[in-house]
Amino acid sequence: MVLSDSRGPEAPADLVEELGPRARAATAVEAAEAGDVVVVTINFEFLRSLARPSGSPERSVLAIAGDSDEARKTVSDLLDSLGYDAYDVGPLAEGWRFQGGTAAYASLDNDGPADVWPPESPRRVTAEMLREKLARAKSYRDR
Repeated sequence: MVLSDSRGPEAPADLVEELGPRARAATAVEAAEAGDVVVVTINFEFLRSLARPSGSPERSVLAIAGDSDEARKTVSDLLDSLGYDAYDVGPLAEGWRFQGGTAAYASLDNDGPADVWPPESPRRVTAEMLREKLARAKSYRDR
């Protein structure tokens, strides 16, 4: 597993150590070049605050999209191991529904002030909540 962080490859050092010898840090370009599957996510510390065991009724969902069934399964398994359920949006062409600026983007799980990062008050995201936000998404050309 190759991790990158917008603050630089040294930023995820603690997480790399926690994940073990099969993990390493790199730049975003190096991480993308190294992977068969590329996962783009937000702050891991924040993600940990909402992580719950598999089967928990308090588990949150995270949206995924991709053109490969095998890759979506791999990412779903990864999210499960991190404490989340995957909400499969379908092909990568549908990924715009949860990109920056849409209601289903990262602030969906923030129950506090929108301009504070990381959020002070994380909120569980249900499949129903995410489905509603994805349905309301407007593409950049439709805004």
